Formats: sequence, C-alpha cells, structure tokens
Amino acid sequence: MAAVLLVEDEPSVGELVRGYLARDGYHVLWVRSGEDALVELGRHTIRMVVLDIGLPGMDGYEVAQRIRAGANGAPPTLVALTGYGQQEDRQRAREAGFDHHFIKPADIAALQAAFAGVQPNDAASPR
Repeated sequence: MAAVLLVEDEPSVGELVRGYLARDGYHVLWVRSGEDALVELGRHTIRMVVLDIGLPGMDGYEVAQRIRAGANGAPPTLVALTGYGQQEDRQRAREAGFDHHFIKPADIAALQAAFAGVQPNDAASPR
C-alpha cells in the first residue's frame, strides 16, 4: 500500500486531508510536527509527503530541505499544502525542494494530479 506522510498541525485540516487520501486507498501516516515527520521518514518507506509550511518549531521549508539532504535513492514527492501563497513563498518552497505547492483550501482535481505519481498499493513498508 502506498505510504503518504501527512504533516499538519491543525486537527481539522489533518482529518480532512487524511480522510481524503485514505478514501482513495492511500496508507496515511499523520504527524503534527516537522520533528515527528523526520522520525517517521526514518522508520518507513514514504513515497509522498504532504507538508504544511507553517508548523510550530521546525517549519515546512526546513523539513523539506532535510528530507532532500537525507534522501538515499529516490526522494519522496514533496507537496506543500499551506496558507503561504505569495510569490516569495512559492519561490522559497521551490528552493527548499518541494515538487508541488498548493494553497489551502486546495483544488481537489489539482491535488489528484499531484498524487497521480504515487498510486495506491505501491510497495511501502517499514525500514
């Protein structure tokens, strides 16, 4: 089953996104901080990370940079799902290594297109 790591500190947004992904057949690991995201990446094979940028402590930009720097082999697809939508925010997200950048609330069809590269039931397992 494809593993998606959701990093979202807002419970209502996390529940909504987790439910959407689970309904489409994805195995979703949901954490609420950047630090917890890095721990889960060390424990599991993750194909995609849906990452809020405005997190407490370590922000999503730093999390993305650490994921890219520590990737052995093919890194996961990084999707920013954030309230940060100015041009400089998008530029900073690209520089941090995000593959996609969506503003909350995101268009479902656009999100589905980003998820197309990670199909449900792809191999994903604990390390």
